[in-house]
Amino acid sequence: MNNSDAYVGHPENLYVLGAWLAYERTRQGYSLRGLARGASVAPSLVSAIENQKTLPNVDTLQYLYAALHHTFVLDDAYLSSVNENIQALYYATYDQNESAIQHLTNALIPQFSKLKYSPLSVELILVEAFIQIHFQEKTVSEAFLALANHLAHLNLVQRQRYYLNLGFLKWHAGDVPSARAAFSEVITLHRESRAHAVALTMLAKLSSADYQIVQALEYAERASKLHAKYSNLFRKIEADFVAIKSYIEMHQLTSASSIIQSLSYVLVETNTTYWNELQSFKAYVAYRSHDYHSCIDYLSSIPEKSLFQAILEAQAHIHLNNRDIAKARYHALALKYPKTTSPHQAHLLRLLDVQFSENPVDQDAFEYFIQSYDRFEHLHIVQTLLSVLREYASRTGHYEILDPLMKISLNLMLFDKNRL
Repeated sequence: MNNSDAYVGHPENLYVLGAWLAYERTRQGYSLRGLARGASVAPSLVSAIENQKTLPNVDTLQYLYAALHHTFVLDDAYLSSVNENIQALYYATYDQNESAIQHLTNALIPQFSKLKYSPLSVELILVEAFIQIHFQEKTVSEAFLALANHLAHLNLVQRQRYYLNLGFLKWHAGDVPSARAAFSEVITLHRESRAHAVALTMLAKLSSADYQIVQALEYAERASKLHAKYSNLFRKIEADFVAIKSYIEMHQLTSASSIIQSLSYVLVETNTTYWNELQSFKAYVAYRSHDYHSCIDYLSSIPEKSLFQAILEAQAHIHLNNRDIAKARYHALALKYPKTTSPHQAHLLRLLDVQFSENPVDQDAFEYFIQSYDRFEHLHIVQTLLSVLREYASRTGHYEILDPLMKISLNLMLFDKNRL
């Protein structure tokens, strides 16, 4: 077989390997002419390859890297086997096949150094970053970061994987705007794929967290259809959950109930996490429908309630005039979330406590809410606080708090003009 004509990898990736040649040559102290002499090629060719002016063939790269004491692997059968493992890892991760993920990761890790210089170099850099972000320390190699300078020489699949990796990297670092931009790049590449579906799901979640409800719903519905196309039930459920939440917050309860009913047919109680989340949504719909008894019944089936679920239950008791029960629930939550270790939750609970007191609003908690309301994980919690504080102002005559509350209400409308 002629190595110049047949090998595993995207041909234009060889431009990237040519550009890296300059870095490795400089690192080892070779001049351009010295490297050319060692590889028995013209200096002008080395210069053109390093500056990405010409597409090198694999034989030339093999000679050049050999002159730098690196093995440039061209065993097509071996490279094909590694490439199959790379693709299998992506599919196993999408399908959440834990045993396959572990096996394939263990098989690939030794290849990162062995095939550092090969036609699979770019694929290996991308999958190494994928493993580091999802299964290891959530940091990536300099080689991955350097790919930003060579995106024009990556194929469409590789660019999607690059931006998906970048999105998760930024998300884990807490840089939400950059994460959103990277996930958006995945879908603007106009290639339906599993990466596309995952990016849509992440954009749906990020939009929901920013209270951009209509946008969250649009992303979630597109993601759900793609996950169904790839026959992945649980990833579809994740997208459907965002859609349900969006419909409820838009008060389109019939649409939310329709998705809930469909999921009820496929989810079973043995899948605790998803089942409990489904019960929570049923409770949320019941609450918005003023069916507070059903809301409490649904939530009673969840043994370990989230803060949102606990607040929903307590507020349902208040609507049923079970104020002593609600007060006890909030007292238990205050013990669970002390100010010393959970300041965010503690401020929230101290504001909700005004439902049982004529005392002035805790000023520190109130200022925290006014300045940080967009950090609350659930729009319903913000709406509940607004309602509770308005009622408190009306009941006690502390009307001075209404103006900042009105500003929050207006800002929420500006987050998503179509939400209401």
